[in-house]
Amino acid sequence: MIKKRLKSALYLISLACFSMSSYADDARLYVPYKNLLLDRSGKVIVDNVQDENTITYKDHYWIIQKNNDVFFNNSRQVENFEYSFDKQGDILTFKPGGSLRYLGNERIAYYYQDTKASVLIDTDGHLITPKGVYYKKIYPFNNGYAEVKTQDNKQGYIDLQGQFVSKNPNELNTKYNPHCQNVTLDKIMQLCEKNISHYIVTKKTSFRSNTNKL
Repeated sequence: MIKKRLKSALYLISLACFSMSSYADDARLYVPYKNLLLDRSGKVIVDNVQDENTITYKDHYWIIQKNNDVFFNNSRQVENFEYSFDKQGDILTFKPGGSLRYLGNERIAYYYQDTKASVLIDTDGHLITPKGVYYKKIYPFNNGYAEVKTQDNKQGYIDLQGQFVSKNPNELNTKYNPHCQNVTLDKIMQLCEKNISHYIVTKKTSFRSNTNKL
């Protein structure tokens, strides 16, 4: 009875202290408080014992980092991606050891502790990067691309399908063109004029579309 009242009190405190304004609608199902994740009725969904402040929210996922179990992965166990975390709805529970890091866009960096290399997997435990390809570092995704460092220390980017490119397609050409003006807030598309003709330039693909017939 005392334990139940304590959890109820913690729940009321968390409601008073936690602002949901920055979270998506599905996040409203749960409320974090230190090592606890509670539903809106006050029921404890996750009790991450002795690991306070290890519950975070990214995209639409509540991510629980466990530190009180034993889990060691190595590059010889390439088929154990799905066993390194548990997925229950919008709750991802990462097993200990710092082997997993959520990068956004349903993608997770899976770190091999023996070789200090990483691959990219999805939130269903499927390998995304080509088999046999490893990176020293995989950074969070931004507009569909993640910066990476290869095994031979080359900088580049991978897309959501794990394909490597040397340059980030999101980077825009900053050279000023007086004959062009941005037509989208993200500056990806420009309306340009040349020889009394108008055309739209898409900077991600360099595709040009004649607008004179529009």
